[in-house]
Parts: sequence; C-alpha cells; structure tokens
Amino acid sequence: MRFPQIQPPENEPHSNSKEKPMTPNESGHEQLLRAKYPHILQLLENEGWSPQRQAELPSEEETLGFVLHAAAEEFLSSFSGLSLTVRSSSSPPLISRVRFGVHEPLKRMDPAHASFYVDKIAGTSFVFPVSSSGSSVGFMLEDGRLLSIDETWRGCSWNADIFAYVHWRLFLKRLPGTTVRTLDNSERPVEYQWD
Repeated sequence: MRFPQIQPPENEPHSNSKEKPMTPNESGHEQLLRAKYPHILQLLENEGWSPQRQAELPSEEETLGFVLHAAAEEFLSSFSGLSLTVRSSSSPPLISRVRFGVHEPLKRMDPAHASFYVDKIAGTSFVFPVSSSGSSVGFMLEDGRLLSIDETWRGCSWNADIFAYVHWRLFLKRLPGTTVRTLDNSERPVEYQWD
C-alpha cells in the first residue's frame, strides 16, 4: 500500500493565492481548509472528499450519551468515514493516521465513563467524538475547538480547530495555540487513577 508523502508547510499554514476564492455556499470547515490548511485539503481530496460529500450521521442510540451539536454535525456530515494517512520521509518512515467519525472514538473509550469525564475536562457538555489518531480520541466542542484525550486518560490537548489537530497528528508538529497537559486523578475514571 502506498501512502502519500506530503510535507507540511515550513511555517504556520496559511492561504495560497492560487487557490479558488471562497464561495458563500462553502461550509465553515471547507472555508477553514482552503484558508489555513490547503495541504490537508489536498489529502482529503485524494481520499475522495468533495464539498458535495454527504456522510451518514450516527443515530442518537449510537452516540452513547454524547449530544450531537451543530458544529460536530456539520463536520461529520461531510467528513465522517474518511481516513487520512501520511508516511514521513524520516528513516525509518513513520505512518501517521487520523480517522474521522464517531464509531472508532467510542470503541476506544469506555462509554460508561467517557461522557461524564470528557464533559468535566471540557467544562461543558457540548462535546462530541469526531476523530481518532494513535491513542487519542478527538472531541469537538460547539465552538469548533478540538479536545483530544488519551484513551488511557493520561493527558489531553486543546487545539484551535479539528484541522490543527490533524496537522499535528499527521505531521508531528504542533501549531501555535495547541496546548498539552497531564490529566489529574480527579479528571480520570477510577480504574485509570494512580497515586
């Protein structure tokens, strides 16, 4: 299997003057891709994504206590089911992957605990699982930020948006505004607490 070897921009992602101008019909996520993350847009298009793509949304029963808010619904209706994979040019090469959707994240965290503890860490109940990568699960807040939590509840990261998270996970480079911290025992399910 061949994986693309796309290099991230040298500097912080920014708009390319050769790109198509934004149109009023574009979703907020598509506008964000075109404006700040053209390298991720290229990967998505290589995977078959287009602005017309419509993915099936999870049923309320499938969400296991998480409430689908408007930002997550907009994102998942366009990107759910897609997976981005990049092979680094390092030696030995590393394979990095990000999957979009609700099913993989929910398989990785104990649903009986996940909703309560994720809400506690986020400081709001308006979070929804939208991605997974490595040992992390990504939860979108209704303002578009992404909270990523390690599936063993060791730590979390805050990203300005889903594509800042994707950039970090695929190209192993955090963008300005991404913060990482260790979770304390009060933020972990009992079985993941230690002294």
